Amino acid sequence: MINATATNSPGKANGLIKQYDEKYRPQFHFTAKKNWINDPNGLVYLDGEYHLFFQHNPFGTQWGHMSWGHAVSKDMLHWTELPVAIPEGEDDAIFSGSAVFDKDNTSGLGTLENPPIIAIYTSNSDAKKIQTQAIAFSLDKGRTFTKYAHNPVIDLKLEHFRDPKVFWDAERKNWVMVIALPKERKISIYTSPNLINWTHQSDFGSQGAVGGDWECPDLVELSIDGVSKEKAWVLLVSLNPGGIEGGSGTQYFVGDFNGKEFIPNNNSDKPLWVDYGRDNYAGVTFNNLPDDRKVFIGWMVSWAYASSLPKTAWTGAMTVPRELSLQKAGNSLALVSKPIRELESLQVKQLFSATNLKMKDYGFIKKVSGKELDISFNIIPGKSKKSWINVLAGKKEFTQIGYDADSGEVFLNRGTSSESMAILDLLGVQKAPLGKVEKVRLRILVDRSSVEVFVNDGQFVMTDVTFPDSQKSDGVAIFSENKDARITDLNIHSLASTWR
Repeated sequence: MINATATNSPGKANGLIKQYDEKYRPQFHFTAKKNWINDPNGLVYLDGEYHLFFQHNPFGTQWGHMSWGHAVSKDMLHWTELPVAIPEGEDDAIFSGSAVFDKDNTSGLGTLENPPIIAIYTSNSDAKKIQTQAIAFSLDKGRTFTKYAHNPVIDLKLEHFRDPKVFWDAERKNWVMVIALPKERKISIYTSPNLINWTHQSDFGSQGAVGGDWECPDLVELSIDGVSKEKAWVLLVSLNPGGIEGGSGTQYFVGDFNGKEFIPNNNSDKPLWVDYGRDNYAGVTFNNLPDDRKVFIGWMVSWAYASSLPKTAWTGAMTVPRELSLQKAGNSLALVSKPIRELESLQVKQLFSATNLKMKDYGFIKKVSGKELDISFNIIPGKSKKSWINVLAGKKEFTQIGYDADSGEVFLNRGTSSESMAILDLLGVQKAPLGKVEKVRLRILVDRSSVEVFVNDGQFVMTDVTFPDSQKSDGVAIFSENKDARITDLNIHSLASTWR
């Protein structure tokens, strides 16, 4: 066992809402108070409030009765759930979409003194077997919405045509929509002066990963290597199935946008992945953020097993909000994804700190336990083939994250948690192709039933849900195959619940 600078995990703070303290309930990820959620929708910021709308079944813990749920936050971490924002109609399920602040009242649905929030969503009719695009407007900061009297605003008479993401193109002074033609594996681009009258401009598709339906696109301009004036455009495309691990996944393309077309600048035949785990799907970015921040939230589960998870009063969670940017990687550009800086405000206490640990002392770290943790460290593999850390660890179960020096891969294995082992699709090891390196930096966020792994400051990300059966599975341990590896700059912090 290892014993260095350590302090006991703090006791449960006063004021934790009992309903949010269930066995698998995430403590710093958004979940609905009860019932099903999936895709994040309508991420928009206005007057100090972050709005998270989301696909929601208000009546049960499985998919159905699709409506837009709604939550607001001052920091993207502490969320207050509000009543359903846009409920289903008699033959009108409210599928995914986006929201914008129409500050100049281009739509005419508000006034210059009180501009509207406009929700743009897919209206799904099972009876008619058709998906059309509709809008609704709010004049009270998203608390209530009125459906536009002349919906739909786009109708191609198609059964599969969905998930509009809309943003304001400041350079060309118009609105831009990217929307999926799922079965054709294409993303259509539309423009509009007013969010009501839309003109089709171009299609992009049949590149990268095409093993499933294309859904939930987003088109966003990102800074390169932290230089605000140097930017490129990124097109995010979720697909199901056909992800890197066979289920749901989200790929991205880097390129240019000329106001009408997206032109990729890399080899678009080889997919580039937002996340190398299995549980980050349908993610999109906020509109109207201050300081030109680009923050992304995804749905933290996979369609492969979303309906088969352990039974709880709630189903589905969102990822930690992540700030996106680009970095140069040889002759190409790669997506970088980091937890938002606000997350550090949740660090309650430093449970453990060590500058240099040799693997001859490997094993459980004494007096360190917890199911809500922020862990960061370097692995220096030396001659070791594999080096790893176990979290949510007990006598017989754990979730494992490490580096394989032979293959040059970071790996994540949640299949040794008891409840995870009971769900066949949760088995298997996820891998991120880092390459052979002398040092690997890992940051791991642990939250009761999930782990999010950020490799080399967001160069790669791996997100997985995991379900340890025992309440005592809360330990942390480090291992190496031949004890030659070292762990440096190890810091473990407990994280506060955002439900207090």
